[in-house]
Amino acid sequence: TAGLPKDEDIDTRKRKFRLRILIMLQKIVTIRDSIDSLHLAMSIFAGHGVMECFSALPRLLRDAMINEQWEGPRNLLLNQIHHDLQRVSDWYPAAEFAADILTRGDSALVAEFEHFIEHGKSMLQSDEARRMCPEPIEA
Repeated sequence: TAGLPKDEDIDTRKRKFRLRILIMLQKIVTIRDSIDSLHLAMSIFAGHGVMECFSALPRLLRDAMINEQWEGPRNLLLNQIHHDLQRVSDWYPAAEFAADILTRGDSALVAEFEHFIEHGKSMLQSDEARRMCPEPIEA
């Protein structure tokens, strides 16, 4: 189950599983933030921001975009997270997982997360999934 040894106690397995999922989520956020920040930095310098003889920003942007593919595109990581959560649902229910990682413990958000996980991959392309997982608002 999700590459975790079954001979470990349940708390250790849950802690390792949370770490696995949080690492994937961190990759998604870090890549998106770095690309957005580099776009902003390039726009601050206007035309000079895209000239490699003036700035390293274009190279850093390319590196960030390559990193996204190297670490796994957002949709691949989200799909893996969804799959992993379904695979461990017998010993780590989605609601318990969500409650463990969400610091505020918002019961409505936990219930929504659980509903999303329990409805399988077919829901990923539904209107309800798009409502539950809106794109972030750009500044």
